[in-house]
Amino acid sequence: MKKEVIEKINKADKLISIIKEYMDTCIKENRSYEDYLSGLDKIKEDVSLATNDLNDLLERIPSNENYSGIDSSDVRNKLSEFNEARGILMVKPLRYKLMIKYYEKFCVEGNEEIDRLLEEKERLEKSFDEKAKIVREKDEMINKLDVEYQEFIKKWKDEYNKAVTPLEDAYEEIKKLRIFILRQNKRR
Repeated sequence: MKKEVIEKINKADKLISIIKEYMDTCIKENRSYEDYLSGLDKIKEDVSLATNDLNDLLERIPSNENYSGIDSSDVRNKLSEFNEARGILMVKPLRYKLMIKYYEKFCVEGNEEIDRLLEEKERLEKSFDEKAKIVREKDEMINKLDVEYQEFIKKWKDEYNKAVTPLEDAYEEIKKLRIFILRQNKRR
């Protein structure tokens, strides 16, 4: 039961979005009222089914109770919200024309500014992405050079140790020989 309620509430939410999106699209595209009405047939059918589903749920869930983790007030609130959205569909011709006029007068300029800002944002993001790519490439180059440098230092130290170790050994031998000679000279 709970899964069914959640599914039907989600379906109602999607329909509310579809209704609002449809209305916005019609107004933005300055469609005639007749065009607006002709596109409502499928939506009205879905709305009718969803309304019946929500009413059916309300009848099956005991009122003012939490039933199997389902709060009947949630379903009532969703039905109320859904009915408000459904009211959008029933707009009269004069109100629809006023909505288009309002949009043209107050929203178009704002939308143009928003579009301009979105384009600017997109340009800046692209520029940022390009700069970030350059930084990544430079980091990779620096890391590569660092690895090469560390390998060079290690190689140099190995070669140094190879060259110095025999000299140190020779020096120790000379030092011992000198001490030996000094001791021999003292004994005489």
